[in-house]
Amino acid sequence: MKGLRNQEADKETGDRGPVNAADGAEMALPILVDENGQVDVEFVVVGLKELERVFALKAEVLHQTGVQGNPIRGGRDAAASELNDELFNCAFHAFPPLYARPRLTALAVPCKGLQSYCGHMQLETERLWLKGWSDEDLDAFRPLATDPEVLKYINGGVPWTEAELVEYIGRQRGHLEKYGYCMWRLVEKATGRMVGFGGIQPLKDAPGTEIGWWLARDCWGRGLATEAARASLADAFTRCGLSRLIAVAMPANSASRHIMDKLGMTYESTGARKGFDIVVYGISREAWLATLGVQMETERLLLCAWREGDDETLHPLTGDPEVMRYTNQGVPWTDDQRRNWIRRQRGQFEKLGYCYWKLIDKESLRLAGFCGIQSLEWARETQAGWWLAREFWGRGLATEAARAALSDGFTRAGLARVVALAIPENRASRHVMEKLGFEYERDVVEDGIGLVYYGISSEKWRASGIGLAP
Repeated sequence: MKGLRNQEADKETGDRGPVNAADGAEMALPILVDENGQVDVEFVVVGLKELERVFALKAEVLHQTGVQGNPIRGGRDAAASELNDELFNCAFHAFPPLYARPRLTALAVPCKGLQSYCGHMQLETERLWLKGWSDEDLDAFRPLATDPEVLKYINGGVPWTEAELVEYIGRQRGHLEKYGYCMWRLVEKATGRMVGFGGIQPLKDAPGTEIGWWLARDCWGRGLATEAARASLADAFTRCGLSRLIAVAMPANSASRHIMDKLGMTYESTGARKGFDIVVYGISREAWLATLGVQMETERLLLCAWREGDDETLHPLTGDPEVMRYTNQGVPWTDDQRRNWIRRQRGQFEKLGYCYWKLIDKESLRLAGFCGIQSLEWARETQAGWWLAREFWGRGLATEAARAALSDGFTRAGLARVVALAIPENRASRHVMEKLGFEYERDVVEDGIGLVYYGISSEKWRASGIGLAP
């Protein structure tokens, strides 16, 4: 992007700056214009919200630049229909069920996120890419589907024919086009090799959707099937909006049944498929959320209890000097500080029923930050607070999460009053406080740092109706 000017960045400079509780209107994607006035539209579609922003961005580009036709990379008027075709293919042809219903929400597990470029979609985990299929994948698929050991608990060990291979790839491509999901092709990041497949697909002979996985023999015992299955499960219950999944296995397939157990699935029944006995496991979205420690859910976020080992998840947030600018003078937390902080939050949750919750962005399935209420011992008060990872600033998520946490505090927990503190220069956090109905009360000094002290009572909260705001 050398030599290009980012107009959106120009508009966002000034007072906003780095914050630990960023908020505000949703930011448009970048509009990049070079010195010759040519437009370069950079976009990544991640769920319906991002898709809608792409359409809005197109209109903004046309308005700002006076470009005729569709602004696309490389010029003003060339291939005027290309961008439209790409966007509409993504919206209506690739994922029509998604576009027809409201944006669906939920979670953060080992799945790093959903990436969708027009006509292309994939999930990412720590070690795997979960990708769609193409005709070129036949050669990579053949060794897996013709290995008798891999097929032992699928069809008794009979290698698939060439026709079966072609039919399977075509069927999965059809599922992705029609439903927005499939049995993804599993590609190992370290080698670029296809090591199996895993994901979800509609049941052939009954209503419902199943989750499943196959792995190449030399990849067994490394946890890759569980890793892929967790990402697929998360995607099914969030982006895809499914309410229930099943999984099937031959009774003797202890490895697959062990994965089902680890996913939180429970045994339901026995049955038969293609002449083989099977066991059926199932899980609902509600049961899945419970396994994650989800305490509350907003339109775009999950508010979850912390668990042992979450300190590694917290590292990118508390290790960012910009995030820490108004909290710890820009100094990243140490490993011990992260562990102690999570231990303290878990203790508050066990004792009081509330804490600073882990925030999971439903669209990207990533840790967005934390937000909630906790005991402020030196002031003998209860404090609300929020931190967001830098990539989530400016989207209104702090307000959304804090509104849910305050509602919970004033209703379920029965609190009479909550306070919030910020460094005076932290305009974004103060803006969130004011949007939530907090009122400035005084200046205080704690540990040698000057702070502004805001408060709100339960009576004012209930009377204002702020807790009901979208």
